[in-house]
Amino acid sequence: MRIRIGALKSSLCEEISALEVKASDCRVWLEKMGSFDLSVFGLEGEGFRVLSDRVQDQGVYVRGFFLLVDAVRRGDEANLKAVGMVEPSEPDGSVDVDHLTSLVGELRGKIKDYMDRIDEAKHTDKYGQWGSSVAQGAQYWVDKYSGPLREYERKLGKVVAYERASKSFYAEAESLSPVVGMMEAAMIAVCEGRIPDLSWQQDVDARWDKWVQANGDEIKSYMTDSQKKAFDKACENGWQEADFYRDGKLNKDLWQGLARVPKWLLSSTIATAAARSYTVMLERNDVVSLQDVVIWLYPSTGQKHTVKVLSTTVSSGRVYTAVFDRIVYGFRKSGLLARMLEEFNKIIASAPMFLADGKTLDPQWSNRMAVHTLLSMENNIMTQTADGQVYGAYPDKLDIHIGYSWNKKNTNDTARLFVLSVEPGTDPIDSHKLRDDWLKEMERNFNEKQLSKMYYTCAGVSGLPTDVSKLVHRLQNKEGLSNYNFFYSAGSQVVKMLVDKVISSIPVYGTLLEKFEDFHGGITDDYLQRVEADNLNNINEAGVNMAGNNLFHDMGFSMFYSDSTGQNEENYIHPLTRLIFDDKTRVKVQTVIDMYNRIHSSHYTFNKFQADLRDNTFTIHDIDSKKGRDTKAFIEWCAQPADLVYKEDCFDQIDGKYHKAGEEVRASISNYQYVTNAYTVYTFASDVR
Repeated sequence: MRIRIGALKSSLCEEISALEVKASDCRVWLEKMGSFDLSVFGLEGEGFRVLSDRVQDQGVYVRGFFLLVDAVRRGDEANLKAVGMVEPSEPDGSVDVDHLTSLVGELRGKIKDYMDRIDEAKHTDKYGQWGSSVAQGAQYWVDKYSGPLREYERKLGKVVAYERASKSFYAEAESLSPVVGMMEAAMIAVCEGRIPDLSWQQDVDARWDKWVQANGDEIKSYMTDSQKKAFDKACENGWQEADFYRDGKLNKDLWQGLARVPKWLLSSTIATAAARSYTVMLERNDVVSLQDVVIWLYPSTGQKHTVKVLSTTVSSGRVYTAVFDRIVYGFRKSGLLARMLEEFNKIIASAPMFLADGKTLDPQWSNRMAVHTLLSMENNIMTQTADGQVYGAYPDKLDIHIGYSWNKKNTNDTARLFVLSVEPGTDPIDSHKLRDDWLKEMERNFNEKQLSKMYYTCAGVSGLPTDVSKLVHRLQNKEGLSNYNFFYSAGSQVVKMLVDKVISSIPVYGTLLEKFEDFHGGITDDYLQRVEADNLNNINEAGVNMAGNNLFHDMGFSMFYSDSTGQNEENYIHPLTRLIFDDKTRVKVQTVIDMYNRIHSSHYTFNKFQADLRDNTFTIHDIDSKKGRDTKAFIEWCAQPADLVYKEDCFDQIDGKYHKAGEEVRASISNYQYVTNAYTVYTFASDVR
């Protein structure tokens, strides 16, 4: 074997350079895909959100390719370092292992011959009186050959060491080979419209975490010295919730440092620990800390903008209005916030709703649902620029306020309410000014293309669907709210004043009056009142239906409304909603759907169930349209008493009686209960007819 050292070094250097270019390209694409958000361009709604999520999710393919490229590059670098230790043995600068081995063997043979001669000269009479001379001569040649032999052996030893080490140079890259193969198969499946096997993603995520931990210097390049120290300490601790929030105190350096790091550089370990710390803050009702964190998670871009704003003043009972230019400051959502939401989606899907007995709701489940809702609200703060920036009135921080509420009279109530406000001080319109018809007309005349509005509010509620329905009904009817605790930042009156305003300005929560008057001035008050009454009735009826249907006892529900700039009026009547299933519940619901399809010879799907409830949570029970009729029928079937008979002659422990096979089961068991529980002696009557 001949190793052309110079050529190998040159080839490795070229490949390393090419791989660095590919890695750089991967970084660019990871950044682009991680920050892809159609809402930046004013494209709101569930469809656009799903598309944005889908593009972002494709980043795992790029991460896998990046890991392969990086593994090969590091293998090349190890190879380059190791080959640098190899020394040439030939005039052309190469090392010829075969030639070296031959030379070593030849010299060892000669030395052995001379050593034998010395031994003979010392211990025999073979050379007579010339014995000492022969020994001296032989020793001369031993010494003469020993030097080159050692040199050849040293060079050969380095080659052997290189050969042994070379087995490990690309071990990591080789271990990624099957993962890459599965990635390619998944991409082909997607292109062909088939369901891809995504089991490899977990492997990629685990490897990515290790890569991030091993490349801390790249992360720290975005940080100040104090932030770097906080990062190193968290690394030593293994990234725990306490690294972010301990004993009621925030690790400001760690939060602010990580908020400056691109999304693609943040591992799941880091994001999970940060997200879990939210739960600890919520358990302490520490709204102040939650509020501080979200402010830090929208760091300054350092950019200034000139925008047109509407200003109103009241003097001597008259309202004066003007439009003027204003300097505002840019802020952008950190990659950490987006990664926290991604990881918390995994947490809430994998954490069981119920304790080991399968019946008792996990006390922490309500808090996890609330954190999911809050993170979703924070992640969806409306941007005002094409590059995804949020305007703020002050250069140092975005003015954000958070309010939090839960039922203090009923600890079993899972419903949690959040109110979030961004830059409330920039809202020029208050309640007494809204009564001025001329002012409202002026505001309508300045649409988003002419007028910038920084003020943004959002309200969200989460919990079991039945509890959410009850809370929403109470909010809309404005009753029973005295039973609720409301937590705000210390000394802040902003959120306190916002509660009524948000509740009254967001349709499901409020009167619908003001919004519909703004958007559709010709609609009569009588009509609006009827709409409001219909909303109240729908929400109340939905709550009753959900409470009586076991289907809704196994899932969580999260929704929030945004009242921001006035664009996309449809958002006000279509909230962002989501059904939350843990993995066990997802399997249960799918099993029920499979049984429903078998009995009815239908093709109803889990995705259809999710989509229809997402779009029509409080009206699905009263839908007549073709779009939601299938889901309404499925929900009703789940709640209906199951048509059951006994499989065989048996004693029924439920009623304490003996029954014959085929006899009707009188126990009150819904279809959903029957399918999801192990009733071994019952079966559907249709199966034996």
